[in-house]
Amino acid sequence: MKDHLRALVAAGCCLLAAPPAMAGGGSSGHAGGLTELRVGQTNILCYREPCPRHGVARADRPAGPSDLLWSGEVPPPMSGSAKDRIRLLESYREGCTLIIGRFEHGVLEVAEILGPC
Repeated sequence: MKDHLRALVAAGCCLLAAPPAMAGGGSSGHAGGLTELRVGQTNILCYREPCPRHGVARADRPAGPSDLLWSGEVPPPMSGSAKDRIRLLESYREGCTLIIGRFEHGVLEVAEILGPC
């Protein structure tokens, strides 16, 4: 009986921990919480400063100032391959790059670069 109870408790703990690890970050359906993101120019035009001209936003919706995951003249800290990070650093102020990744705890995780937005 005790072994059966332990098995039920263990299964319940696994169920509670599994959804965040398995949940997708966006509607694009990428595994591990990865989603399509736009990195670089936001195409937001402002009448007053400060203006979020550059940033990180989800690709599945139009970018508005309140929808940005990050905004600033320099990109956020990044993780990923050195080649991908260099490419994003070089294109951040000049254009927009579509990536598969996630933005958590102030860090942009780059899994794959898809190309220009």
